[in-house]
Amino acid sequence: MGIAIPIPLWDQRKGPIAQAAAEVKEINAILTDREIAIKRDIESAYQRYLIAQQQVAAFENGLLTQAESVLKVAEAAYRFGERGILDYLDAQRTKRVVRKDYLAARYEYINTMLEIERLLGYELLEVKI
Repeated sequence: MGIAIPIPLWDQRKGPIAQAAAEVKEINAILTDREIAIKRDIESAYQRYLIAQQQVAAFENGLLTQAESVLKVAEAAYRFGERGILDYLDAQRTKRVVRKDYLAARYEYINTMLEIERLLGYELLEVKI
């Protein structure tokens, strides 16, 4: 009977060390890939945010008021018999389309802001609805 204890003089566990180093490199590559993807997503969302912000500003700075005034003029012209009902209905339709597009732009504006906040992991600004 005897006891044998292996002493690793020549085998210095190079295999497990190399495997651990390869796993570290793989994890670093995955991390770098995810960082690049998040930066790309943030940039894309920010560009959509800027476009939506410009659209909302265009609607608020003139398009909504123009559509409202065109409707008022068409309504007054219809009441005085200068224009037909179709002109008045067309002005109403145009105002509704402008309002719908404005609401879609506001939705996109808020949605992209929320997406940016989600990607960054913190709240940017308080949104006024």
